[in-house]
Amino acid sequence: MVERLPRLTQYCAIKENFSFVLTTFFTHLLCLLVLAVFFHYRWKLRYLYFIGQRRLHIGGRLVNYNPQGELRIRQILKNIILPFLREKNISYILGEVDFPGGDMVSHISGAITGTRKTLVLLSGDLFLDHYREYEMNLAIMRELNVRGQVIVPVFVERVDLNTYPPEVETYLMNQLYRCLVYRNNQNFWTLLLHAIKNDK
Repeated sequence: MVERLPRLTQYCAIKENFSFVLTTFFTHLLCLLVLAVFFHYRWKLRYLYFIGQRRLHIGGRLVNYNPQGELRIRQILKNIILPFLREKNISYILGEVDFPGGDMVSHISGAITGTRKTLVLLSGDLFLDHYREYEMNLAIMRELNVRGQVIVPVFVERVDLNTYPPEVETYLMNQLYRCLVYRNNQNFWTLLLHAIKNDK
């Protein structure tokens, strides 16, 4: 038995070392996995962080709705984009036409959750209207929920994203690859139609 003691000691040391190496390996692997998940969902986590911050600081942003600022955008929508959608037999909900009076929040919620896509015309003064901000955030949350592309973002003018609410800026900065720029030409209409019909 005494003769086997050095061999048993060596065997125990090897076993301990192996256990240590194995534990270290799996600990590092778990850390890498957590970092990979965080990196993959980083914009979503940032978005939720900003939403949480906004809820903790209610009333932190003053809202001054200026309907005149939207006049040019409304003309593009009514005179160009909506006729195109009608021509392609694509149904839509337009708040000022389809919403009866009463609780706007309920109407907006029903419209966002009851339609396949939300077309957002992005302009510099879009989020001066708090209802527009609510629509955008609700559409983003629905996109996170269904794990598909719900929003069809279209820039109708040059926009400084830093002027947008931080959660919307975070979302758009990570979705620029699928944002469209409004041009009244065939290429734009083809891309818009594809974005509306695409469910991925």
